[in-house]
Amino acid sequence: MLRRFIILFIAGGLSIILTFFQQILLPKSIYHSTIRIDSVDYSVNIPLISSEDDCLIEIEINDKNIGGIIYYHTKANSAWDSTIMSRLDDKLVTLIPVQVPNTRCYTMIKLINGDKTYFIGKDKPLEILFIGKNPRLLRYSFSVLFYIYIFLCIFIGALALDNQDNIRKYIKISYYILIIVFLISLITFFIEYRNYLVLSSPYDNNTFHKILLMLVCWYIVYRGNKNNDKRIHTILGSLVNIILYCTPYNFSSILEIFKNFMKF
Repeated sequence: MLRRFIILFIAGGLSIILTFFQQILLPKSIYHSTIRIDSVDYSVNIPLISSEDDCLIEIEINDKNIGGIIYYHTKANSAWDSTIMSRLDDKLVTLIPVQVPNTRCYTMIKLINGDKTYFIGKDKPLEILFIGKNPRLLRYSFSVLFYIYIFLCIFIGALALDNQDNIRKYIKISYYILIIVFLISLITFFIEYRNYLVLSSPYDNNTFHKILLMLVCWYIVYRGNKNNDKRIHTILGSLVNIILYCTPYNFSSILEIFKNFMKF
């Protein structure tokens, strides 16, 4: 009993650490940069993902003589639309009108200081992805249940590694929890993107596809342990799902991590 309690405590600690690690690997959703105008650097913050009504673009420029124009277009409409940026205290701001979910809006900004012009995104326009906004209850339910699942997954794997009995009931509970997590991710993904295809954006969100792989893996563990304990299957299944849990929510971040790893 004491050994099981110790394993339970370790699983809780590891699941918290893995959750924080997962958050670190989340794709950047804001483009941070600076632009130099007359030997002065100004901060640029442009959201790469927008789930609000309109997308707010702002540049911190306290020089009142500098103005700006933003150009944008979607893939469906290749003609550039433009709007003049307004002055709000020490910032130049503007709004890009809300788009249909899963719409990519290509953006370029021109800053004007007298007869000089400066561009942001001229050679490679910035890509803003508009997504649908999920209800808060769905987001919270997903996060809590997904954490409970990965906690049970670590706990079950540790029990199997310690050669303890009666783990089938934990596998069954965790399997049904993962099914609920999968269904929630299915709903939220459709609300955000209006389709279930793998996206090709630099900051795509493939949570649904990742959990689908986890569910297939855990189904094999569940079926394998239905009549008797198969510890090797359980240990390997737990390990695979822990790795999948820690992987970023987008394929591009995985490729970036792999490229950085290959540099060493």
